[in-house]
Amino acid sequence: MVPDIEAGRLPPVTWVTPEFWLSDHPYVNLCNGENWSTTIINAIMKSPMWKDTAIFLTWDDWGGFY
Repeated sequence: MVPDIEAGRLPPVTWVTPEFWLSDHPYVNLCNGENWSTTIINAIMKSPMWKDTAIFLTWDDWGGFY
């Protein structure tokens, strides 16, 4: 994903979904998911696309670690 961001190859609407071990679901390390999200968002912020980008960061309904 990051190489596509850096090369400006994202389509106008892009869904970015992590692999399960990065998903913050129970029994996986929450730091992995946080770090993955931060990496993706930082790459967009550092790219030329940033000025025209909206980011919607959502989680599913589990909600067990609030």
